[in-house]
Amino acid sequence: MIIIIFQLLTVIFLFIMLILLGFLSKGKKNDRTWKAIWTIECDRAVAGSSDTWRHFFFRKNGVDKVDIPEGTFYLGNNIILDDIVIDTKKKIRLYLNVQTNQILVTVLEGTIRVNESFYEQDKTKQINLHDHMAFFINGIKIILKRKGR
Repeated sequence: MIIIIFQLLTVIFLFIMLILLGFLSKGKKNDRTWKAIWTIECDRAVAGSSDTWRHFFFRKNGVDKVDIPEGTFYLGNNIILDDIVIDTKKKIRLYLNVQTNQILVTVLEGTIRVNESFYEQDKTKQINLHDHMAFFINGIKIILKRKGR
């Protein structure tokens, strides 16, 4: 009998915590003041950010672009670890440093192609990408565009 009461109290406690976290996340969602300054377009469609995980998802069906603010993001194919997720079978992980004039890309895992040059995993090298530049990840074309132009 004690075990059943303990289990019921645990479920009630978890339910209350879920409700509290829901209220807290709604407050943060309304206070979000970041301004999107870049758009990432992909030949595979893209979905907008998820408020739960704050990820951007590249999918096979849907919208074809995502707006991102200034800051740093991980782009890759791991749904849990990466901020921007792309649907590809080969392992890829990029570190994006989004600035107002440029995006600096560091290849952490995998290979990308920029202007007929291939860049493999190198945590010390940053690739400078500007407005309307394209790069390829496993045959998927991704174009970076500045907003407001």
